[in-house]
Amino acid sequence: TFQGTSYRLGETPDDTQVIPGAASQSRQQEGEPVELRMWRTGFTVNDGPLRNYEEEESRHFISDIKKGRIPLELLRASGGREVAINMTDNRHLDFKSSKAACKAFTGSGQTLGSLTPSVVGQVTHVAGPGGSVKKPAAAAADPDAQEEEAKKQLNVDASKPTTNVQIRLTDGSRLVVRANHIQTVSDLRSYVVTARPEYSGQNFALMTTFPHAELGQPEQSLTQANLLNAAIVIKIK
Repeated sequence: TFQGTSYRLGETPDDTQVIPGAASQSRQQEGEPVELRMWRTGFTVNDGPLRNYEEEESRHFISDIKKGRIPLELLRASGGREVAINMTDNRHLDFKSSKAACKAFTGSGQTLGSLTPSVVGQVTHVAGPGGSVKKPAAAAADPDAQEEEAKKQLNVDASKPTTNVQIRLTDGSRLVVRANHIQTVSDLRSYVVTARPEYSGQNFALMTTFPHAELGQPEQSLTQANLLNAAIVIKIK
């Protein structure tokens, strides 16, 4: 039987895979097992970042796994060694990143605002021409209260047809917006900014899930934009 080195040719030169012969394989060390963890909204490879199921590369990766094939990126990273995959099913859990070693920051930085944190009920003294002026400190933000305010501003008319639009945020969490069919893409954007004020200072787009396409006409109603009972995502520009 043939025991030399062979090559599996792909569509491009970069896809060429070297298959060592039996003698070479016996001398090679087995590679470290690949830890594949499946989470509620995506998956991780070893200690890498969360990869969303709906991204095109992720879909190809999962498709190979389902077909019993080793994804090409793992074959390339193995350097010709045997690839073993340990899969953990955490699809009932939200993603939790592993604790990485802390690396000291060596660059320069700037301090913004007060060096001391604000405390609910604390009184801050601000210097003025006539002496110090007392100003109450701002209370901590309440996400539930912010979302209630967003619902109030959206002002859904329960006597007219309604729908639910699910919005996935960049941190993996979700907002479920109940709105009238005649309300607009712009109304959804306003809801996000009110419910999650951290987006008010960011340039972001509302995107369909797959294929990804920006909802670039803010005046369109939810019906016109095909968003009835739909799911969309936020992408930072």
